[in-house]
Amino acid sequence: MSYVLFDSVGNLYGTTYEAGSYGYGVVFELSLTGTIWTEAVLYSFAGGTDDANPLNGLIMDSAGNLYGRTYEAGGGSGTIFELSKSGGGWTKQVIYSDAPGYAGLTMDTAGNIFGVTTDVVFELSPNGHGGWNPNVIPTFSGGSKDGLVAEGTPVLDHAGNLYGTTLGGGSKNNGTVYKLSHGTNGWSQKILHSFEGGSNEGSEPFAGIVFDAAGNIYGTTEVGGNPLAGTVYELVAPVGIGSYKEKVLWKFDTTDGYEPVDSLILDSAGNLYRTTPEGGSNGYGVVFKVNVPAAWTTTTLTTSLNPSTYGQAVSNRIRKLSEIATDSVKAPEHRIWPIQRLEMYEDSAYINALHLPIELGDIFERNGGRLFMLIAPPCDLMVRSKGRRLDSMKEAILAEIIDEVSDERLSVTWELPQFDKTTKRYIDFKKTFSVRLSGLDLCVFNADGTSSITIDQPISGNLIPPWTARYAVLQQELKPIIKKIEANWKAVAIRSNLLNSLGIDHDGMFVPTVKSSTHTLEYNFKRLARLLSPRSNALLTSYGQFISRSAFEHDLERSKKIAEKPA
Repeated sequence: MSYVLFDSVGNLYGTTYEAGSYGYGVVFELSLTGTIWTEAVLYSFAGGTDDANPLNGLIMDSAGNLYGRTYEAGGGSGTIFELSKSGGGWTKQVIYSDAPGYAGLTMDTAGNIFGVTTDVVFELSPNGHGGWNPNVIPTFSGGSKDGLVAEGTPVLDHAGNLYGTTLGGGSKNNGTVYKLSHGTNGWSQKILHSFEGGSNEGSEPFAGIVFDAAGNIYGTTEVGGNPLAGTVYELVAPVGIGSYKEKVLWKFDTTDGYEPVDSLILDSAGNLYRTTPEGGSNGYGVVFKVNVPAAWTTTTLTTSLNPSTYGQAVSNRIRKLSEIATDSVKAPEHRIWPIQRLEMYEDSAYINALHLPIELGDIFERNGGRLFMLIAPPCDLMVRSKGRRLDSMKEAILAEIIDEVSDERLSVTWELPQFDKTTKRYIDFKKTFSVRLSGLDLCVFNADGTSSITIDQPISGNLIPPWTARYAVLQQELKPIIKKIEANWKAVAIRSNLLNSLGIDHDGMFVPTVKSSTHTLEYNFKRLARLLSPRSNALLTSYGQFISRSAFEHDLERSKKIAEKPA
C-alpha cells in the first residue's frame, strides 16, 4: 500500500496501512548506520477524530516536511496531511479534508501539491503562514469528452503541465489519459486518449503514467487484452501538430500477471517495471519487466504469494513471456476463473482467520444460503479507540444478492462480477434493510466467521487494539442479557422478550439464539467473503446514485400529486 521515499542523506520514509499504537497505520523512517537499518515511528494514526490508514507513499518538500494521504478520517472519506519536525518530534496537520481515493501526491518546484479525489484534481498552495490554499482544477463528470473516477497519481512535466488517468469516461466510457495545462485563464483540460476496451486495447487505467525523454507516455490498464487480464500501453508523442497514438506493448494472460494497478517504473535504458497483485505461477502476483527493444517482450522476474502468509520463500522461477506467447497449450478456463475471482474477492479463510474488521463489500451468508452484502461508507464502519461506535453510526445497510433479474429490474441492480462461475449474481438495491453493526462485529472475533460470542471467553491475540477494546465492550453489554436469559430459561415469555432485544434487524432475518450450556450467543449467519476495492467503491457510488434517483422520483411524484389537487 506504500512506496518508500529517500531523503538527501539516504534515510527511507514510508507508511503502513494498519498497525501502530492504535492499529490504524503509521508513518515510519528507516535510517542506516553501518550495515544496520533502524526504524522509528514518526506518527501513529489513531482513527476516530484522527485520520486512519495512510496509503500510496509520501512526498517531501525542500524543508524536509512530509506529505501523504489517508483513506479514512473521522469526519469524512480521507485526508491530505503534513508532518513537520517540531521540538525533536513530528507534528501532523490536516491540510485538505474529505479527499476520497487511492492516488499519491506530486509537488512542483514552487512547493504546490497536486492530487486527485475520485471526481476532481486539486491543487494545494502554501499561503506563507503555515497554511494551505485549496483549489479545484477540473471536476470530472464523465461522458464522451470527459473522464470519470480518477485514481492514478498525477504527474508533472517540465513545463508544469499535469497528466493523469481516469477509470471511466471518454468516447467508449473505458477510461482516459488527460492533460491539464495552466494558462492566463487558469487550467484547461484535454483528453489525450480514450480507451476502446475489448481484446485489442485496454480499459480502466487505474494507475498513473510515466514519461520517457521523448515525451512518450507509458502506463497500464487494469482490464483489456485476452482474457481481459490487463495491458501495458504506450502513447506515442506526436511530431509537430497531431495526436498521441496508442500502442499496446503487452497483453497479460494471467500466467504472467493479472490486472496491474500501479504506475510503471522506467529505468535509464527505457525498460519498464511493475507488479501485479494476482496471476503468475502461484496466482498471487508477479514482478514484471517490459523490455525496450523493437520486438517488445516481458519477463516475469519473480512470482510469489502476496503477501507471503506463512513465511514461504519467494519462487525463483524466471520465464520469458515471449516464450509463453508461442506455447501450444493455453491456460484452461477452469484455471483462469479462480484467478479472476481472487483479484476481486477475499475469501473467509483470509479475512476471518486474520480477524479483519468489517468493511464495505463484506458478504454474509445466512443459514440456508441467502447472501447479503454490506453497503456503508468506510468511515461509518470505524470503531473508535475505546471500542465504541458513534450513536449515529451503529447501523448499516445490507443488500440481498440474487441470481435472477428481470429486464425491468436491471436498473435497480448491480452485477456482482466473477462471484459465481456459472451463475450471474446481482446486488438488488430494492432488497435492502438496516442492521445493527454489533451483530456483524461478532464475525470479526471468530476464525470461521460465525456471528457468535461466548461469555468470559479469552480474546484472540491477533486483533488490532480498537477491536480488542470492541470485544471487551460487547462482552460488557451482552453478558448481563445472556445471564438473564439463562436465569429465566423456563419462563418462556421473559426469555422470548430478552431474545427479541438481541435482534439486529427489524425483519427478523438474523435470529439470535443462546446456548445455556456454553453461555454463547449466536446468530444464524457468518461472514463469507469480501468484495475488494475499487469495485466495492464503485458499488457504493452506484447505490448512492440509486438513492438520489429514488428520492428525486419520490419528490417529483409528490409534486405532481400536489399540482393535480383542485384549487
